Amino acid sequence: MSGVASAGGGGIFSGLDTASIIEQLMSIESRPKTLIQKRIGQIQTQQIGILDLNSKIQALKSAAETFRLKSTFKLKAATSSDKDTLSATADTNAAVGSFTFLVDRLVSSQQTLSRGFTDRDITGAGASSFTFESARARLDADVALADLNNGAGVARGKITITDSANRAATVDLSRAVTVSDVLEAINGNGVAQVTASVSQGRLVIKDNNSNSAAPTVADAIGYTTATSLGLTTASTTSGGTRTGASVYAMNANTTLNSFNDSTGVQINNVVGTGAFSFIIKVTDGANPPTNVSVNITVRDIAPVFSYGSPGTQTYTQGTAISAVTA
Repeated sequence: MSGVASAGGGGIFSGLDTASIIEQLMSIESRPKTLIQKRIGQIQTQQIGILDLNSKIQALKSAAETFRLKSTFKLKAATSSDKDTLSATADTNAAVGSFTFLVDRLVSSQQTLSRGFTDRDITGAGASSFTFESARARLDADVALADLNNGAGVARGKITITDSANRAATVDLSRAVTVSDVLEAINGNGVAQVTASVSQGRLVIKDNNSNSAAPTVADAIGYTTATSLGLTTASTTSGGTRTGASVYAMNANTTLNSFNDSTGVQINNVVGTGAFSFIIKVTDGANPPTNVSVNITVRDIAPVFSYGSPGTQTYTQGTAISAVTA
């Protein structure tokens, strides 16, 4: 007995291509699923676009918030004429203006190497003792030119000095940093025979010749250095000496730490009558002058005070002293 064969996947009895029919029917049934998947892809694309737009709007919001601050409209910039030598930056509190700097030399790296040692903790270094001294141990603390003229400093530059024998010297003080630098430059000028010193906050120039005429001091062309040192119109002469105007005195910018050659003022913890740290004697411009003594007591913590009539006042070490009035 022979059987009936199905060719091409047809039905056993009908001869139809049932496999193809079933596949087509399943494709028709899955069509909604395909459309949904396609829609999901479109929505995801829109979502990515919305997230990108949201990120950009958030960045715009953050950038716009800075316009609420006044400092945004007060930004300042600083430029240097020679960026390789000196760079400059400015914040919102920087003073507007032009500033001139004289660069003495550029900083370079330095390395010091001692002779070699066979070991680090056995062989002696060959020295019987070592002495390390702090700069605070010095008894002759110098005064910086920046502290003169009530903290305004001194205009760096050149001055001319002419002694009684008409020998004129131009002294370059453009690199001077301290009062000692000024004295050394004047005394070592090599032409004008003068000697410079300081007395009671004033520069004193003495003529070394037997002639009683005082030396002449003037600003070099293009500079105001002698004027800022008090050695020109504000100076006085007596015999062979020229005494400059006062350029260093206690003022509103003076700190207690700068007293006693920068060793400060000792805090007196003793209380009672006469237990004050120091006395300030104030003299007015009257003729005869009126002298006022103000007793100062320094405490660890004290309120700000202003001077007035004589009495005991309290102030904090390290802060500026208020203006003194008789």
